[in-house]
Amino acid sequence: MDKFADALMKFSGSLVAQYNTVFEHHGNSGDSRESAVREYLRKVMPSNFGFSKGEMFDSAGNNSGEVDLIIYDSVFSPIFSDGSGKILAPFASCFGAIECKSTLTTAELRDCARKIEKYRSMKRSSKITNAAQLLPYVRIDASPPMTISESYNVPLFGIFAFDNKIAFDTLLNTLRLDVAIDYIVVPGKFFYLARTTPWLQQLGTSHVIAETENAVAVWIMYLQAMLSRIKLIGIDTTNLLERLTTGIPTHRLQFGPADRNGQTSSD
Repeated sequence: MDKFADALMKFSGSLVAQYNTVFEHHGNSGDSRESAVREYLRKVMPSNFGFSKGEMFDSAGNNSGEVDLIIYDSVFSPIFSDGSGKILAPFASCFGAIECKSTLTTAELRDCARKIEKYRSMKRSSKITNAAQLLPYVRIDASPPMTISESYNVPLFGIFAFDNKIAFDTLLNTLRLDVAIDYIVVPGKFFYLARTTPWLQQLGTSHVIAETENAVAVWIMYLQAMLSRIKLIGIDTTNLLERLTTGIPTHRLQFGPADRNGQTSSD
């Protein structure tokens, strides 16, 4: 375990170094920030988690607008891409999202909170009662007298900033009024935490700032712990297929046993 922690902390330093390299060549653009964070996460996170810029949409027709980094299921769930590097993701296929900033200011924090509040208002089932959601399309339902603990499907939303210009007192007072942001991480400085459980009720009830040089390593362990507890519920593809095919003219062909065997009848 010590070697794992050492490797994680070693990789943590590469994130800032990669951002500085991209910054030198391309300037302080949003793409530079997101690219550095995205490529780092792809190196250290399990491959079932995908990370891309794009938009999320839900079954009620709501759209997130452009998201810096969407965390999505890269194995079982449908994701759409036009080849530009951006994706269009059903909200049901997403574990959460990350807003990326060069420097966190009060204005940037409020802007992130507004965006994350919008993401959090999007629609999907948040809890499965008396059933185990093993995979998005694999579920085990319990019948009395057997019971199964509840599964939760609450997405994780946070902020990654390469620097911070907000005093801790101001940061906590601002976040005290907000119940949308799960975490904030600033490399080499601190990790802010508002939720440590898979259910949403805890969010906003306590706020902790840990000052640590290993903020990125702590963040990665937090992400792995929290994302692994989110039990995505797959899109109802059977219902969707029925809706797509309703009203479509169909032609039916009927075959007998002789036709299936490649035989022809004779008089």
